[in-house]
Amino acid sequence: MDQRAALLSIAVDLTASLASSDRLTRLIDALRRAVSCDAAAVLQLEGDTLRPLTIHGLAPEVMGRRFPRRDHPRLDVVLSKAAPIRFPADSPLPDPFDGQILARPDRGHLVHACLGCPLFDEGA
Repeated sequence: MDQRAALLSIAVDLTASLASSDRLTRLIDALRRAVSCDAAAVLQLEGDTLRPLTIHGLAPEVMGRRFPRRDHPRLDVVLSKAAPIRFPADSPLPDPFDGQILARPDRGHLVHACLGCPLFDEGA
């Protein structure tokens, strides 16, 4: 599937009559088709803490974790932007998912380059 078809799939899924969890899973699947990656997550901001809503390619225990902005500078940067941001492989900022990538069986793998994109609901 090319990127245009993946984006169309995302738009259709976001407006489909699906359960919220199914919609988010399909969102991650469509994004992964458009952007090759080992892992992906959708997080929801609750106060100053992010909570995973759905994940792919990350250790299952990530679903039970919480990510305070003050403890995760990459997530804080993503939340402060209105557009997608790519962190280069040589970024000095630690990644909240270091050691949690399932594609790396040694679980010691550090995340290098990554992409973050804020999603807003009704401008909020």
